[in-house]
Amino acid sequence: MRRTPAEVAIRDELLRGPLDALCDRRGDPCWEGVLYAPQIPSEPSDAEVAAAIASRRCGVTDPERVRVTLRRWRLDSEGLLIRITAFTQPTLASWADAPFELDGERYGSLEGFYHALKLAEGDPRRREIAGATGPRATVLGRARRLHAASFVYRGQAIAVGSLAHEHLIARAALARVDAHRPLREALRATGAARLMIRDYAGPLGQVAPFALMLARLRLAQGGWLLPLRT
Repeated sequence: MRRTPAEVAIRDELLRGPLDALCDRRGDPCWEGVLYAPQIPSEPSDAEVAAAIASRRCGVTDPERVRVTLRRWRLDSEGLLIRITAFTQPTLASWADAPFELDGERYGSLEGFYHALKLAEGDPRRREIAGATGPRATVLGRARRLHAASFVYRGQAIAVGSLAHEHLIARAALARVDAHRPLREALRATGAARLMIRDYAGPLGQVAPFALMLARLRLAQGGWLLPLRT
């Protein structure tokens, strides 16, 4: 597919730009069509809308709301959007057993890394959560919710939800991709779909899909992920 000069410039920025600056713009709509496929599903016909209203399968009866719902469903069915869960994409899911290292520390899963930040450095429970995978990582982490406005990582105070927090999550997500060939293969298999983590509204759910799509783009261009750790 021939790209416009603007799209080429965007691709080059995504391939070479510093990770913290890219995280700051992760929701930029201009990246649609470069970082992931345009989110334009086929249009539901009037007959399909009428059938959906009659069956009440959309939960609403207003024609426009039904049409919007059908479009959203078609994003999934037409492969334009992939909602990552432990059941639909187990290799890509944040709680997958995919150990990686970041800044000299080892983590059992991305989920374990994310929740381990809730505890003070040096706390033995932090290491327990860091090494956890699967549902256990989520259960341990949610049992110790982070109520403070910040946490400490390598001696540095980081505000929850800040750019520094997002940058840290992105670095961890990329380190995980770099460490596991099956994960890279699963990522390539998603094609150009937009990736989302279902039912995860916090920083992990917002940043990890972006980091995965960025890794996918850079891998497709023969890029190497390790430099992004700096």
